[in-house]
Amino acid sequence: MKHVVPRATLILVLLLIGAFSSASQTNALFQQGLEEFNRREYSKSIDTYKQYLTQFPNDYSAHFNVGLAYYNLFNYPLAESSFRSAVRIKPEYVRAHVYLGSTLSFANRYNEAIAALMKALEFEANSADAYFEIGLAHYRQKNYSAALQAYRRSAEIDPSKADTYYRIGATLFWLDKKVDAQAGYERAVSLGIKNGFAQYELARLYAGNQRYIDAIRLLKEAVVILPDYALAYYELGTTYNQVKQYPLAIAAFNSAIKLDPKSADPHLGLGNSYYNDDKYVDSIPHYQKALEISPKWETAANYLGDAYLYSNQPTQAIAAFNKVLLINPKNTGAIYGLGILHVRQKNIVLAQQQLEKLDLLDRSLADKLREKINAM
Repeated sequence: MKHVVPRATLILVLLLIGAFSSASQTNALFQQGLEEFNRREYSKSIDTYKQYLTQFPNDYSAHFNVGLAYYNLFNYPLAESSFRSAVRIKPEYVRAHVYLGSTLSFANRYNEAIAALMKALEFEANSADAYFEIGLAHYRQKNYSAALQAYRRSAEIDPSKADTYYRIGATLFWLDKKVDAQAGYERAVSLGIKNGFAQYELARLYAGNQRYIDAIRLLKEAVVILPDYALAYYELGTTYNQVKQYPLAIAAFNSAIKLDPKSADPHLGLGNSYYNDDKYVDSIPHYQKALEISPKWETAANYLGDAYLYSNQPTQAIAAFNKVLLINPKNTGAIYGLGILHVRQKNIVLAQQQLEKLDLLDRSLADKLREKINAM
């Protein structure tokens, strides 16, 4: 299952721009375009502003607003053109430089993006938005150290912006500084971030530290915010399994499967929910489905063998374990499973053969199997 990174955007409500020419403050067409934009009628807003620009072609704020509308329509070439018109008319227009940089970053033109954002900093040295977008441009290039430096500068300037701390957390995570990453995510959540991804990432870190109750609380928030995000349901199911709340785990995995039926992971998790609840027969079809999607998945094939073993289906168990060993002849779980099966069948010769293999691969498992053989 792929991890999705949210699209970062700046504040787009035109009522908050606060930089209009004298003409734009009084013109009805400008106000109409503004209202259409704020109703998210971006195409209509563009058409209205184009009419306005035939009367006032040098109104930088109108060019900027057209750029914002194209930006929200993901039409980055036309957004770029409009933002460039705005800064051509008013070179010190910081906000236009920032959005131009963001647009170029989304177009994967990172060096140009950073240049535009550095231009913004020439006119406003303490622009938190410019540093934030510089961080994003570096992050997208996997220049995590440079990204972190820019994000931290943005947070120094504007410590109230939750998304900056979320990005700090994500960057630190990729730098394998999970303790610091957790602090970044916690700060973002404490500031009221509601993107769902912060809750999801923080929950994963909590679960890794066995803080399962805190993880469940955050994952429940995440699935409310992101009801179509299969990974959040999958992690919720996995965490419910850890605290042995199997019915809740089953519900979460079923939600993940509904959203992403082609992913093998939630099918395995669903099988584990039944297996861990000693419902081995019920687990079997879910392991089979996981293997149908991912035929060479050793873990799923091993669990399937175990489910057959503990539901007293020895022939199917042997077939499942042998499938694992075709994928990986040194898979100790399958070798151990075959050994246990032969012990149950009181076939000491075949059990000893599996023991000899384990002695070369995993002495701990070999000792467990040896105890079972000696107790025959």
